[in-house]
Amino acid sequence: MDGAEADYRQVSALMESFEPDAPQRRATAAEATIAFTRLQYRIDTLYVFARILLDDIAVLLDRSLGTDSIGTHKGVAKNLPELAQARRVVGYQDVVSKAGALTERVRDFRDDYVVHRNINKPRALRGLTTDTDGRHRLSVGGIIDPKEGETAEYIVSDHPEELMVALYEYLESVLDLIEQYQP
Repeated sequence: MDGAEADYRQVSALMESFEPDAPQRRATAAEATIAFTRLQYRIDTLYVFARILLDDIAVLLDRSLGTDSIGTHKGVAKNLPELAQARRVVGYQDVVSKAGALTERVRDFRDDYVVHRNINKPRALRGLTTDTDGRHRLSVGGIIDPKEGETAEYIVSDHPEELMVALYEYLESVLDLIEQYQP
């Protein structure tokens, strides 16, 4: 992510250094579009792989606890409490809490604005938001050709670094839980 973000930051700064009608600005526009698209798709890819990781962690929990009742990442928050109580597993609450929060953060944005955007939100405008600290997030807002009564929404993704930290902390919680029950 760092390389794509650095490229985008560099070409954006270069674009801003030229006068609006300068030939150099027009020549740099193609580079800016490539850097913009690359960063946007890097963030998209993070959401796709985050969902895969969440499902893989659910399978890890199932195998480690000798069950198949958790299934997918949604099943961690839904089924782990009952399973843990029945098997006298202690310390599962942190896993359940983090699983629920990550499922919401990843699933909703990934489904509506990354993977199924052409079906769920086909006319939503997508872009990048640069925060005051220079970090970028995907932003979705507005509607192309709004219909009567339709209202635009505005939503931004998580910062990629913050999402990666949350995923790592969740995995650590799961490993701490299952390591108690390994021979």
